[in-house]
Amino acid sequence: MTEYFEKLSPHNNKKLYDVEIFDDSKVNKACLNAKRAFTGWSIKTITERKNVLKQFLRLIEEKQEEIVEMICYDTCKPKCEAITEVLESCDIIKYFLDEDYDELFKMKKLEIDNSMWPNKSSFVKYEPIGVYAVLKPWNYPFEMTIWAIIPILIAGNTVVYKPSEYSTKTGLLLYKLLQMSKIPDGVVNIVTGNYKTGSILVRNNLVDAISFTGSTIVGKDICTTNKNKIKNLNLELGGSDYAIVLDDANIELAVKGIVWGAFSNAGQVCVATEKILVKNTIYDEFIKKLKKEIKKLRLGIEISPLISKEKFEQVNHLVNKYKKCKECKVFCSDYPIGDEFSKGNYVLPTVIELTNNFELANIPELFAPIVFIASFENSKELTQIINESSYGLGCSLWTNDSIKHEDIINSLQIGMIWINEVNLPMPQVPWIGTKDSSVGFNLSRDAVKEAMKMKIINYDTSNQNRDWWYPYKDGLE
Repeated sequence: MTEYFEKLSPHNNKKLYDVEIFDDSKVNKACLNAKRAFTGWSIKTITERKNVLKQFLRLIEEKQEEIVEMICYDTCKPKCEAITEVLESCDIIKYFLDEDYDELFKMKKLEIDNSMWPNKSSFVKYEPIGVYAVLKPWNYPFEMTIWAIIPILIAGNTVVYKPSEYSTKTGLLLYKLLQMSKIPDGVVNIVTGNYKTGSILVRNNLVDAISFTGSTIVGKDICTTNKNKIKNLNLELGGSDYAIVLDDANIELAVKGIVWGAFSNAGQVCVATEKILVKNTIYDEFIKKLKKEIKKLRLGIEISPLISKEKFEQVNHLVNKYKKCKECKVFCSDYPIGDEFSKGNYVLPTVIELTNNFELANIPELFAPIVFIASFENSKELTQIINESSYGLGCSLWTNDSIKHEDIINSLQIGMIWINEVNLPMPQVPWIGTKDSSVGFNLSRDAVKEAMKMKIINYDTSNQNRDWWYPYKDGLE
């Protein structure tokens, strides 16, 4: 009997549609299709693969309005954020299509010591890995999929794609556009469902590699449960990012940047600013301006709803818990919720002040329009607090003299640091974390190489037996 997941609108929790939960047989069929298509796709030239993806890009540009509407339908994010998502997706595809990968697809001779190893030569080449399971989230349902599949396809791999159950319609539209671009049958396949389908997919032995974006808990489960087959892993996991405001920062700039970094997409961003550390000498001025800026945010315009009722209830429980805490001050925007938003998953932008700044390290990833804030006295205390976290995805640093503070930048155990900027992806720049936040990376020219495996070919031109072959000489002569 076929199971379904009921997709609800984040705006009012009314049913939007049912998502079929693919079972083992349907997932296996998709993986088998990808396996059978691999040989034909992998032997195509890089130019042939790019030409297919150029058609895909043209279709995205032609269907931009339809894509934006679907993203908003699934997620209820502000339209301007959905437009940005599609524009960034196009920028990423153009970047990968414009790059020259000829050297990557040719054998390269390696330097060896011929005085030690005469008559020998060695070459390295890169080949596609095989079938990729691609599992991407609902918060950027179009763009995050583009990040993954474009370099994977350019490299010559095939794909089984599972969109989030909370954004399946957007995933199906993306898949439809790929099919319209006349990509060969079986090169890209789609499976739908919730965690059950995802679990079946990542464990399928026809899958050679996994590209996953989601929680650290699920990422660790993926790492530990594939016991029957070693798979190439690319995992972007939890964040819980910090913003650091130093005493020489432009406070107005820092406030505006951090408010956007904390509350865009209702904080449902892997690199959302969730914790702020402010130099104690400017803390009072900063918090005053921060609260003033937050009061300007409007539900349904700047602040979108959380993706699900379950998440909404978890977040409300968390806020109520901190409201009862004597060591905290909870500030919420006073924007009126009203009937329009009362049935949806809307959470007012919230700031929680902590008197004990070391408590910040114990706060998990929130994925909500909530930010914690505390002051710090010196750089040693600052880096100790941040480096105690098990996460290490991104961090923003606000200062007018970054050279003066290079010691802080160098000591932070973080994959990405923005100076006087926040949460900005650029296709040319690797997107990478450390610790429990990342395995592998996305974006940059090397993302194609990341989706390939190395092969070494060794030659010898001599017709003579080697001295180290059997039989051995007696003794140590």
